[in-house]
Amino acid sequence: VLRLIVTPRRIVEDTSITGGVLDEDDTLHAAGIETGGEVTDATLASSTERLRTFYRRRGYPSASVTVDAVDTDDPMRVILVLHIAAGSPRAVAHRQFRVAPAPTERLRGLLDDYAVGEGDRADEEALARADHDEQDTLRRSGWDGAELSHRLLDAGGRTTLVVDVKAGPEVLVRFEGNRRFDAAELTDALDLAGNDDRAQGTLALRIEKYYVERGYLDVRV
Repeated sequence: VLRLIVTPRRIVEDTSITGGVLDEDDTLHAAGIETGGEVTDATLASSTERLRTFYRRRGYPSASVTVDAVDTDDPMRVILVLHIAAGSPRAVAHRQFRVAPAPTERLRGLLDDYAVGEGDRADEEALARADHDEQDTLRRSGWDGAELSHRLLDAGGRTTLVVDVKAGPEVLVRFEGNRRFDAAELTDALDLAGNDDRAQGTLALRIEKYYVERGYLDVRV
């Protein structure tokens, strides 16, 4: 006996979002829904779960989501209505940095500019950007091997943001005999933040190249 199970597929005529608090385009992208796309009962269930995950990741852990397919005059086309109740946001109650090795005052000052602080929503996308931006700042400021990551810890109804900082040693650069270009220009030429190779010969070649490209062909470093 050959048994065929047929799953009806209908086309998304349009979409509507009620109650959402996040960007509409981001929401539809997270749900995997687009006008003109196909939809089945299975994809509706998948979209619902993806939206719950999206809202949790963006700092709304108790978000409630339902997705309804509303019939149109054409039986093969539907309007998808996304009902979203975001609930209370998960806010950062306390922020702490765990730094190795022990931070200097200058390093502490740079870390104070980390973009997510107490009272902010615990939004994983915002936290990932904050990690990236702060790491770039540290690398440009002399901690060339700095690495940042974060954790969110919940206890007693409060969320603590822990930022783990592997700072490594602070690299101080000094130039001697640089009469044509100042130290800031030459430090940029070294590109310490963008290159892992910091062998003495490699650094010297970068400075030589910088001078040669500007017409100083007999430079020696």
